[in-house]
Amino acid sequence: MGISRRRFLSGAAASGVALGLAGTGIDALAGRIAPASAATAFGYTSSGGFYTVSTGAGLTFKINQSTGGMTSLNINGTELQPSGTNESHVESGIPSPTVSARQTGSYIIVTAATSAWYGSGTLQHYYVAVSGQNTVYMATYVGSGGEVRWIQYLNRSILSDIITA
Repeated sequence: MGISRRRFLSGAAASGVALGLAGTGIDALAGRIAPASAATAFGYTSSGGFYTVSTGAGLTFKINQSTGGMTSLNINGTELQPSGTNESHVESGIPSPTVSARQTGSYIIVTAATSAWYGSGTLQHYYVAVSGQNTVYMATYVGSGGEVRWIQYLNRSILSDIITA
């Protein structure tokens, strides 16, 4: 049993999105990518300026500790974020973020926060991994009103069946 969207959003932020292989339009990808022979255990590491998070079910993603952007989204050993692109991020990136990670039971929460959003506002962006689920749950809290978007770079040669318009 996973975390409900309502429970996550009510506890974390005002807006949210889930990026993963369940119910997002890339379900067919799971059938085309061979399962990993041995999925990495659930957990996270801090190394080389990145938090690397594994769901324990085949999904691994990396968050840059300096910028709070996602630099890798990997399922069963297949990289979905193309090399040579910018990291995936909130808006044009989070200015001067504080990036932290913690594990609480079967949840890993990576937080990128700033008090310099558009000069003086607060923004907190959350990435949440749930043990055994191939989904990255995300939510963003913005202290002052406005619209926020997530920009995800994906490898079109692998994700060729997705409608982009």
